[in-house]
Amino acid sequence: MEKQKLSPKSIINTIRVVIVLFVLLICILSPLAFFLAYFMFKNSVNATTDFFLRWTCASILTVTIGVLLQFIASLMGTNDFPAEKHILVVFVGAIGQSLIMTYLFATYQPGPDQMSRIYMLSWILSTTIIHTLWVWGCDFKNTPYEAISRSIGINFAQLSKLVMPLSAFGASIPWITIATLMVRQ
Repeated sequence: MEKQKLSPKSIINTIRVVIVLFVLLICILSPLAFFLAYFMFKNSVNATTDFFLRWTCASILTVTIGVLLQFIASLMGTNDFPAEKHILVVFVGAIGQSLIMTYLFATYQPGPDQMSRIYMLSWILSTTIIHTLWVWGCDFKNTPYEAISRSIGINFAQLSKLVMPLSAFGASIPWITIATLMVRQ
């Protein structure tokens, strides 16, 4: 039997897979850490910290669900999981968004009537972000989008170029609306 030599490319790919799995593990465990911190210090935190912990945890869970759907789709052969290069950027963006929303919450103190609309819009935002991350890099073969593109009469490759910006635009509209609701008095 011949020994197979490890090529530098296979070593690099193995290291990439280990790093991606480590990042995914951190992504999955970080909301649990936020939940644990929230429940441990629930009685001693002010409303601003409470809002930050809830929003950050929801943001991280949303991104994690989207990335996991993307990863599952890549395992099933639907796409090639391009999100692995951008996971860290997306999580930094989610935490940055949480900081911005917390600043707006602390500065403008929205009323109780506005908070119900903010929570409803945050669910819409979460769903849109999950969809955006799931669609990211999808080739749309053997998916519902292929049937949709046929019914419209366009090529599914063109539809993929259309769906991704629409999903990103759809995610930004609820975010801007939530920020506007917080600022408006």
